[in-house]
Amino acid sequence: MDVFVSGGTGYVGQPVVEALIGLGHRVRALTRPGGRQLPKSAWLVPIAGDLEDPGALSRGLAGADAVVHLVGIIREDRAANVTFGSVHVAGTKNLLEAAADAGVRRWLQMSALGVTADSASAYFRTKAQAEEAVRQSGLDWTIFRPSLVFGPGGPGPQFLTEVRDRLLRLPLHPMIDGGHQKLQPVAVQTVSLAFARALDEPATIGATYDLAGPNVLTFRQLVATLAASVGRPFRPVWVPSSLVQALLPVLDRNGTFPLTRDQLIMLRSGSVSESWEAAYQALALERVGFSVSGI
Repeated sequence: MDVFVSGGTGYVGQPVVEALIGLGHRVRALTRPGGRQLPKSAWLVPIAGDLEDPGALSRGLAGADAVVHLVGIIREDRAANVTFGSVHVAGTKNLLEAAADAGVRRWLQMSALGVTADSASAYFRTKAQAEEAVRQSGLDWTIFRPSLVFGPGGPGPQFLTEVRDRLLRLPLHPMIDGGHQKLQPVAVQTVSLAFARALDEPATIGATYDLAGPNVLTFRQLVATLAASVGRPFRPVWVPSSLVQALLPVLDRNGTFPLTRDQLIMLRSGSVSESWEAAYQALALERVGFSVSGI
């Protein structure tokens, strides 16, 4: 297939592009400055632009058979008008409209584990709105909801790299509500193969899959593992989430504090799935346990 990939230069996007090419698909990847390096391949055509660029979308979608939509943000930049609504909702609708105009039928959507339409988290709410737009599009869609993604290949997801960097700087490690929130991290290679294999599996059309790993661990266990990996002692300090929530407007005044209100909400709710094995069975995915290698 000819596949248009949005977010192809992101942490998940790069291995998704590689997995698609590995399965014989031809890829057009929407690229932006500052993204990760895409592989050199005769099967890959970079398309410079973004979801607000009709010309780039038209060029990328011309003759395409499928869309893999990966673009998303975990932190807003309101000064630059980069918000959850503008990226997750408006960006998805822009791409859906362009795909319909180009006659594309197949659509694979990156969402997030824990998404609900009535969540207190704007991140989750806008992801839910994007999912609904996809379901109402009339296209042959599949939606994936990954948990916290980990894996090798340089800097990992922003959340994990920020935790690791704090471990290298701070003598003590704040644990919100004791750090007992449950997480089910999923390997980036699992996520990328899920997307690539779903294109050739008609049974996945109209399905929504949770993507989570085989190991459930607490945030406290995750940080302890990261601390050991960088040779730092783990010195946890219990901090009530109510105090963090009260201080966030002050702490995040310049937009650089490593925890936002949305991230606090998501951390408190945890990230685990009761139906995570469905994707493994549907797509013959290997169970990859949590590892800090390469993070």
